[in-house]
Amino acid sequence: MFKFNKSQIAALEIFALITLVYLIFEVQISDEITLLLFSFLVILLILFVLLVRSILGYGQDKNEKEPDENEK
Repeated sequence: MFKFNKSQIAALEIFALITLVYLIFEVQISDEITLLLFSFLVILLILFVLLVRSILGYGQDKNEKEPDENEK
């Protein structure tokens, strides 16, 4: 499917965090509807990062030790 290395995934996560910090400190929240939409956007951003991590298998231990034939 997609072939990304760890540095590209880390760059995506850093971009998402910078976007999140920008949204938290720069967006003016004037009423409850804006607050609700803002909260929804933050949740979607976090879920997007988690989805990308799970699809690409980043953060999962793939180096599990397989039994060696000589250890029988």
